Amino acid sequence: MASTPKTGDLLLQARLIDEQQLETALGYQQARGGKLGEILVSLNYVSEQELLDALAKKLSLPILSEAEVLEMQVSPETRGALPRFLIEEELGRGELVCFAPGPRGAHKVTNRGTATARVMMFSSAREPAVAVYPDSDKVGVWPGNPEDNVMLRRSDGHVDYWEGER
Repeated sequence: MASTPKTGDLLLQARLIDEQQLETALGYQQARGGKLGEILVSLNYVSEQELLDALAKKLSLPILSEAEVLEMQVSPETRGALPRFLIEEELGRGELVCFAPGPRGAHKVTNRGTATARVMMFSSAREPAVAVYPDSDKVGVWPGNPEDNVMLRRSDGHVDYWEGER
């Protein structure tokens, strides 16, 4: 049985990325983890649509529009496999939901009732990240690009929002 080409090789063959871009993305993946396709999109090497088209071709699957998906009669088993951003769910007290990383995990919480709703969210995302170190009076910021990482004393950050803006 023939093996399916890897995503990077598929994008190279389609001339959507070059060898250098693939090597950069693989290095990022090795250092930080994550899916190669998501990394290539985050680095703006390919668009999300280009990636979806390539993966659909690789897996011999059609791409459906949001409207087409919403019009479908979807079984509960299949519904669980759909990206959450295509599904509206009503949650009860104490229920837990989990969202995929990146754009496919986009979500919104709406309280349609009159009672106060309390929501707690946790993230396993490593970047962007901010940490406050009260013992050393420092703040660390990691926006996702190593060249933009900063560690500064909290006293250095007492600047008005508009300072330096024109």
